[in-house]
Amino acid sequence: MANHGFWHPTLGYWETISDPSPDTVAAYESGTIEVPVRPSEIHTWNTSTNAWNEPSTADKDALKARDIRDERNYLLASEVDRVVSNPLRWSDMSTSKQDEVKAYRQALLDVSKQVGFPTSVTWPNKVVL
Repeated sequence: MANHGFWHPTLGYWETISDPSPDTVAAYESGTIEVPVRPSEIHTWNTSTNAWNEPSTADKDALKARDIRDERNYLLASEVDRVVSNPLRWSDMSTSKQDEVKAYRQALLDVSKQVGFPTSVTWPNKVVL
């Protein structure tokens, strides 16, 4: 079994995760063609060349920036905000530990402000809680 890509001028692109039966393919909207599996979500199909267009550097950077922000948001939610927003845990911490957590949280928020973002990112060191 292998993924298969399909393209239709109105419906766009879709992908199967198995080998569709001939009956399934025959039932697809008229004008549907089988195409190579899309290399990434930002590649676009070129009907003139019957090939995937390579995304621009700006599109690649936007995707990378989104992925980095998603990772940052995950770290904030899973490591920092669950502690900061818990009054009992927060009040049990020393002032110096609270300052470490605050600094780590701010460093995570500032990841997208780093010089070289999104092609070069230095993640802050995690705080041991």
